[in-house]
Amino acid sequence: GGNDQPQATEPKYDYDASSLESMLTFIKTSGETASAETETDADALIGKLGDSFDSYSANKTAVTDFYAAAEARGNELYAALQACSIDYFKCIAANGLDDYDVWDDAMGDFYDEWDDTMGEYYDAWDEAYGDVYDQCDDLISDASDDLDYDEYSDVWSAMYDEYSDAWSNAYEAYS
Repeated sequence: GGNDQPQATEPKYDYDASSLESMLTFIKTSGETASAETETDADALIGKLGDSFDSYSANKTAVTDFYAAAEARGNELYAALQACSIDYFKCIAANGLDDYDVWDDAMGDFYDEWDDTMGEYYDAWDEAYGDVYDQCDDLISDASDDLDYDEYSDVWSAMYDEYSDAWSNAYEAYS
């Protein structure tokens, strides 16, 4: 017969679940990493899109890939923060923290780090999406005199719809 008892597992994330400080550091560094990767990916994409409508057209699938990667990164960050928060609160409970001030400080420390991380990550992806949108808009708009109106409108609308959907998805995951 099998053993149906749940087995204790180590966290799949890089922190010590018995150390409040380790978990606070994990929250901060995870957010910093996700923010930096999103900014780096946006800068690389903008470079790849180049400075002409032709280079935009040749590389517009990279825009789709950027949004997909950013969405996955955000979801990974939020899952990691959720797992860490559960471990953080379990650590507080396991340590008793009978002194209200110590308990309250620990809860406040968590909230402050989580809130800072979430705010910084929001700013990073929002700015990255905005920068990508601006570049795409500029490249498409620069070609408006060379494209017939229907083609221009279709290309611009498709770009805007993709941006809008990606931004909405990112915001929904964030919220």
